[in-house]
Amino acid sequence: MSCNHEEYMRRCYELAVSAGKKGHDTFGAVLVSDGKILEEAENTADFAAGIFGHAEFNLVHKCANKYSDRIMEKSTLYTSCAPCERCLGAIASLGVHHVVCGVSYKEFCRLLPFDYQPLDREGLLEQLGIRMTLEESVLEEEGMHVFEWWGGEYRPLEELIAEMDEVKKRSSGNLQLQKAGTSDALTLNCISKQSFDTDMEVGAPAAGGPPGYMSLKFHMKMARSGHLYKLVNNDGLIVGGAILFPDGDTLNIGRIFVSPEHFHKGYGTYMMHEIEAMYPEVNAFTLDTPVWNTRTNAFYAKLGYTEVRRSSDLVWYTKER
Repeated sequence: MSCNHEEYMRRCYELAVSAGKKGHDTFGAVLVSDGKILEEAENTADFAAGIFGHAEFNLVHKCANKYSDRIMEKSTLYTSCAPCERCLGAIASLGVHHVVCGVSYKEFCRLLPFDYQPLDREGLLEQLGIRMTLEESVLEEEGMHVFEWWGGEYRPLEELIAEMDEVKKRSSGNLQLQKAGTSDALTLNCISKQSFDTDMEVGAPAAGGPPGYMSLKFHMKMARSGHLYKLVNNDGLIVGGAILFPDGDTLNIGRIFVSPEHFHKGYGTYMMHEIEAMYPEVNAFTLDTPVWNTRTNAFYAKLGYTEVRRSSDLVWYTKER
């Protein structure tokens, strides 16, 4: 590894942290030619608005029709993390043949809810007549810590990895999302109250929650009508719940909630993925959340839900298959 690789990669990491502190995903990229940085870009993705905004994609837009093919083919694109397939296509369109990545595809999967699967991207590109060399793992340990600023809120790397490990364990069957009966209503009512009472920590103007959040009668009614679900852990304990309203090819996610003692373990992410998997016939998932709730707005946006409208009180989201 050359000393220059480290210099340019550290600039990518600076850009990535800058993006994270602005509330975006923590990714940065630079284009280098003859030892000089020609252009640089950071992530500006806005999932709620449907803006792709990946750092490499933004960098390509800066370079398009600005530099000659001769300059591009001799340049190197540095990126803080191995680029997604969409960004690889954008990079290829510039005619850049050399890409240097900080965090590798394999290491980045430690922060994703699925395991690493090897893929010969260079070979696939070659089949399309595109010559590209991908060089990975430059200052990789340093690059992983950049993700501590992912989304604007600092969280230690160890905590992020542990959360994803929990999600992967849940996916292996240690958690189950099941239809709840009336006998579960009391437990779910208590968990609902405990969960929504924590909203004061994320912007709620006063204690409270959605309609019926602390009403046993409401949860009994939801159970009888088949709308109430329970999240059960490996010990058979109820640790969260959901209220769902299917309507043909649309599903309204009325609410999900997790016991506060299990926050930051990936349970919410697991439930959302399970809900989507449980309804293969559904083409669109809808939900709403308070404007002031920074936690849920960031959470749903990160899961790919797009804001469709808002009022002074609520934000409505949808996700289409």
